[in-house]
Amino acid sequence: MSSSNSFISKLSARRWWWVTALLVALVLIGTALSMIGSSESKIEIAEKALYTVEEAPLTISVTSSGNVRSSNAKVIHNKVEGRTTIIWLIPEGTHVEKGDKLMELDSSSLEDQLVNDELDVQTSKANLVTARENLELAKKQGESDIDSAKVNLRLALLDLEKYTGRSIWEILNWDEKSYDNVALTNLAERVSAVNWSQVDLAGELQTQRQGQFAQELEQAQNNIDKIDMQLAQAKDQYKGSSNLFHRGYITETEYESDRLSYQTTKLDLQLAKTEKELLQEFTKRRKLEELMSAVDQQAFLVEKAVLTAASSVRDAQAKLNAQQESYNRQVSRLKKTKEQLAACTITAPQAGMVVYGTTGQDRWDDDQPLDEGVEVRERQELFRLPASDQMTADVKIHESMLEKVKEGLPVKITTDAIPNREFEGHVKKIALMPDSQSRWLNPDLKVYNTEVAITSGAKVLRPGMSCQAEIIVKEFDSTKYVPIQAVIRVDGQPTVYVVGPNGRPQKRVVQVGLDNNRMIRIVSGLQTGEQVLLNPPMEEGAKRIGKESGKGKSKSGEEKKGKQERGRPEEERPNRGGGRDGMTGRDESASERDARAEGSRQLDGGGSGRGKGTS
Repeated sequence: MSSSNSFISKLSARRWWWVTALLVALVLIGTALSMIGSSESKIEIAEKALYTVEEAPLTISVTSSGNVRSSNAKVIHNKVEGRTTIIWLIPEGTHVEKGDKLMELDSSSLEDQLVNDELDVQTSKANLVTARENLELAKKQGESDIDSAKVNLRLALLDLEKYTGRSIWEILNWDEKSYDNVALTNLAERVSAVNWSQVDLAGELQTQRQGQFAQELEQAQNNIDKIDMQLAQAKDQYKGSSNLFHRGYITETEYESDRLSYQTTKLDLQLAKTEKELLQEFTKRRKLEELMSAVDQQAFLVEKAVLTAASSVRDAQAKLNAQQESYNRQVSRLKKTKEQLAACTITAPQAGMVVYGTTGQDRWDDDQPLDEGVEVRERQELFRLPASDQMTADVKIHESMLEKVKEGLPVKITTDAIPNREFEGHVKKIALMPDSQSRWLNPDLKVYNTEVAITSGAKVLRPGMSCQAEIIVKEFDSTKYVPIQAVIRVDGQPTVYVVGPNGRPQKRVVQVGLDNNRMIRIVSGLQTGEQVLLNPPMEEGAKRIGKESGKGKSKSGEEKKGKQERGRPEEERPNRGGGRDGMTGRDESASERDARAEGSRQLDGGGSGRGKGTS
């Protein structure tokens, strides 16, 4: 029993020894591995590119290339219509003064046209004078016809008044004094509207002046009275003759003569009474109808005269207007021919150096170089006369820089033609729309034409020189900044990796400001002297590799997931972009996107930074 216990004790002692030995070995291995990892981490950080944060001046600017041109250049175009041949041309590069001849075009056809136009103007002028005289004649003839018709109407009214003895003006309810001032058409309408059958012209003659009808009626009555007296006398004579005849004092012949005289007088009385009745019942009505018809007819002729006169005047006026228009057109054509003839001789509108319009033209322009014998077209650019005292630089700004560039910002201009010389200027104008020519060559490239006014040293520059313009957005006398590639976005916040006290990279959120595509200003979060990594640490690289490997799904899986997402509401779909860089899998700052876009487009001088530590 004792021997068995001793054996067990020995086995237990051995087990504890092995356990202890195993624990010691594990500790030693862990320490060794920790030392190896720490040394590898230090070696890795040492091999990485670092940047030491310093506080120094920083300039935020945008750089672009362009060309110098004169802002006061006078462009001269061809004003002669059609195509014309050059018969004389001033040499290019000649300095001219205002009024000097630059070019002479063939004007032989225009000279012939000038002679024809002058003849046409003279003919049209004669026709215009004739048309003006015809208009005056039509007016006077119309007035004469109207006056004549008016007189005839008045005579017809007077004839009616003469026959009736009644005042026509009273019947028409008009004042005779206003006759000359009334519209003749209204007069005709009033005359035509009178109902003459209701006018008792004869009945009112008792208190009115006597008319022709009244006189005729009175004469008829007087004739009846006279014959009646004669009848009484003849009757007495007949009775006396009858007594004497029966007594035998007179012969039968004398008796028959007195009897015949009595019978004749009796018949004359009956005839006179019949004539009076005819005068009252028939002659009066006929005469009134005749006179009233004459009045109506004259009233119609008055209205006709008015309308005819107006029509004649309108026709004459229309012909005059047509002749006037023809004359004006001929004069305008003559003036245009003279202007075209004068445009064949082109003079300098201002002093300057002669530059041909075809010099430096685009390759797709089909205009031939200017020379004697060459044809030029209408509105073709012939010359440019640049003034050397006012110069402008034409540059193009990428759309990613528009938020920084504003009108009025100062600009520094340099040119290869004049090295070691810097010119000052300012942004004068930024185009509202992208340059169409650049978009046509590359639809993905959108740049905006920008004018930079050169304010110093412009006299030494010449039009057409290449230049580089640095637009100063903002200048800091002293500020902290780091290279733009050192800042990435993690969870939507700008982040840098700072070398910690243990030599390992530490993630730190910072507040950033403006950048110039190389350096970015650090507002807060970093101290002077700290070192930041220019590239993400190995852990972030491993995370990116993992994220990228997670993207390597099969096409069918992506399509299936896409179909599932399309079937879900928009607000429930996962955010695939999140503002991250699809190439690296890391969050990308706006400045980094701009820099990457600039690099891919290979623009000339997209941006630059000046200051200590600029890489």
